[in-house]
Amino acid sequence: MKKEFNADWGGTTFVELNNSDFGKGFKYCMIVAIHKKDVADAYYFYLANSKENFMDYVKPLFHSLRFE
Repeated sequence: MKKEFNADWGGTTFVELNNSDFGKGFKYCMIVAIHKKDVADAYYFYLANSKENFMDYVKPLFHSLRFE
């Protein structure tokens, strides 16, 4: 987390949305959370309809959010 996001901690999970109002029109969501003490928490969501090639699309953007 420190090297990639300059964060103190973080986590990632992948969920099926199962007709949720959140992400309406998408089947899957990868959630990323990062935290920096005394600064902020940040969350971002990658939405998709297929697991196939999912990480190919996420990779260029994955480290775009980081703490200074």
